[in-house]
Amino acid sequence: MSQFILDKELTDKASNTMTVHQSSTTRYNSLINELLHCPECSHPTLRTIDRALNCEQCGAVYPIINHVPVFIADPGNVAIISNTHISNPVPDEMLDWLGKIDGYSLNIGAGATQFKIPTCIELEYAIFKTTDVVADSHHLPFKDNSFEAVVALNVFEHLSDPVQASREIFRVLKPGGRLIIRTAFLQPLHEAPYHYYNATKYGVIQWFSNFQITSCHVSDNFNPVYTIAWSSCEVLNMIEQTYGAKVREKVAKTTLKEWSILWSNPNQRKGWLWDLMHGLPRELQERLAAGFELEATKPAAKNALPSSTAQLPSVTFDMICPSPETHELLNLNEPEVTQSEITHSNVELQGKIYNLEAQIRSMRATKFWKLRERWVKIKATIGLR
Repeated sequence: MSQFILDKELTDKASNTMTVHQSSTTRYNSLINELLHCPECSHPTLRTIDRALNCEQCGAVYPIINHVPVFIADPGNVAIISNTHISNPVPDEMLDWLGKIDGYSLNIGAGATQFKIPTCIELEYAIFKTTDVVADSHHLPFKDNSFEAVVALNVFEHLSDPVQASREIFRVLKPGGRLIIRTAFLQPLHEAPYHYYNATKYGVIQWFSNFQITSCHVSDNFNPVYTIAWSSCEVLNMIEQTYGAKVREKVAKTTLKEWSILWSNPNQRKGWLWDLMHGLPRELQERLAAGFELEATKPAAKNALPSSTAQLPSVTFDMICPSPETHELLNLNEPEVTQSEITHSNVELQGKIYNLEAQIRSMRATKFWKLRERWVKIKATIGLR
């Protein structure tokens, strides 16, 4: 471990793991004066008034909650995470590098770090014990050219618009500033429903095409061993959840060769292992699916007219000014059902149908079902009914 890390450990123990919320007023004022701007209008001056930051230009107000300025759309619902929570550690070499930077750095999606670097601003969408700023990564509340470095570890797969977030990082980095991100490729679904993208190397390069990219490689924490290990763990958990511990143990004894044949030889895509996986419920299949099929329709225009006006019904007085009875008959007191609600209902219905089909496939994979089918064939052969 580097000397910097050892120094940070001693400092944290001596200060009883001091957080930014206990840091000096000078540091807080530096954050406000040197780095922050209004994300609504980009005005550089924010004033602290009544436990909130106020923009001098557009009048936007950003509350300060637990000593942390909050710049999200619904600050009243910001989550406050327990001080006992500790996130995945920042790698030692990265901590060492960030600690030596002459100027400010930004850690996007920092969570609760174990070692607090005084010049590293920790940004989150919730308030952890070491959070400096709560904000949306797509609209960073910092002035242009503010940071010498930016890191974002395991964040970009959870952003709805990675390209917009990369543009924001580009804006707040100083010319020549360094960026390091780590993001998912072959990983199971996690932190649903906020897992949007698993990008290939070429997808990541595309996201950051406005940068001068020096490398895009597999870091040690993303070695293919994690892909196989994590996926295997997920498969066994799914099998146990669906079929029980005995079937889980049977699957655990299978070999990579048995699984690989299901891909390499289409004629072998059958048998108990194949049937087991196809019998998994939809919500479990989604976590490790090879892909998704989307069906959709273009919404009809609200004011679209029928192709032939001759088919239009004649207008009656009740239609223009309906009686109470007609009003009730037409359900005009009921709220209008939106297209999104209809779509959601259709998706739910399709999901239920899929789950029923999966249950049938699951039943057909059992020994009892196979014995039953064999008995039916025997009865037919010997002429029994």
